[in-house]
Amino acid sequence: MSSAELNALQSWTDTMSGQVQHMTEVYERQLQQFGETKTELAKLTVQGWSQDQLVRVTANSAGVPLEVWVAPEAFKRSNPERLGAAMTEAAQAAARAAKEQLDTRLAPVLSELAEIGLPEDPFGALPSIARPDGDLLPPPPQPAPQPEVAAVPRRLDDDPDDEGPHWKGW
Repeated sequence: MSSAELNALQSWTDTMSGQVQHMTEVYERQLQQFGETKTELAKLTVQGWSQDQLVRVTANSAGVPLEVWVAPEAFKRSNPERLGAAMTEAAQAAARAAKEQLDTRLAPVLSELAEIGLPEDPFGALPSIARPDGDLLPPPPQPAPQPEVAAVPRRLDDDPDDEGPHWKGW
């Protein structure tokens, strides 16, 4: 190999080494941001309200409801169908708010990823912020065990003209 060829090869090697070093720095910064973002998202909660302000749903960053609050006056001002619709509306509002927060918090990490592009991953197994699957979002909360409720007879009416009170379930 001639001296000129060796110099050209050395120049190319230096250029490639610089590019690899830059990609490594960006990747390490991205991993740090990813970890910080994951921690933030694990703690994040959002709220969604129904339009009538009778129902509020608190959800995690995945949009999974954590708590449903119903205003005491909801039982006077609403009926079961409208209250159900209000709960659905509030849950959907919370899910949209969670998606918005997720997108906002991921934007800086994703923009940096676009700078260097995705590395080749023939097996699809490398962790990547570009594929925010199960690793990024917190797991759904486990439902609390529901105690069994025994059926209790309920009085339907108390008409004095009848033989006696009527009970449902007897």
